Amino acid sequence: FRAFDIAKPGPVGWIDRKMKTPAGIVLDDVAAGVFAAALLALSCGSAPEPATLRDVYESRYSARLQPLLCELIEFRTEESNEAAHLEQRRWLERRAAELGLEFRDGGPVSEVELAGPAGAPVLGLVVHGDVQPAAESGWTVPPFACTVQDGELYGRGAADDKGPLVQALLALGWA
Repeated sequence: FRAFDIAKPGPVGWIDRKMKTPAGIVLDDVAAGVFAAALLALSCGSAPEPATLRDVYESRYSARLQPLLCELIEFRTEESNEAAHLEQRRWLERRAAELGLEFRDGGPVSEVELAGPAGAPVLGLVVHGDVQPAAESGWTVPPFACTVQDGELYGRGAADDKGPLVQALLALGWA
């Protein structure tokens, strides 16, 4: 599926942004998230069983990605909405615990960690869960309600940066 975080005129989202791997393979954002997860898993000694990255995504992520992203989109984490930021932080803490990850609340910054062996290199994934104010009159769907139409997901923050936040959580939880 594709996720979009725009009001108008036409969808520009995950599928339109590309990442190039060290081997020169170009990936859209969803595949890039799966690629990062595969690299993380390989570095932790648990190579993926499926034959392709798309298989990894389909077998391990697809059923969880959309529901988690829909939950996250509902938080109106605009700058002045401290209550929404607190609720989203609590959500992140619960989801991290469900995935066997450590959560640390650092005030404006929360950390989620997959503990590794002592002295192992650290891989940092930086994402954010706040959004710019949504001029709701410019949206064709409610911006803080997860709307799925024709296999495409619409909602404020879906592509920047709540979608990558969910991908990072799932990648860490899988590793």
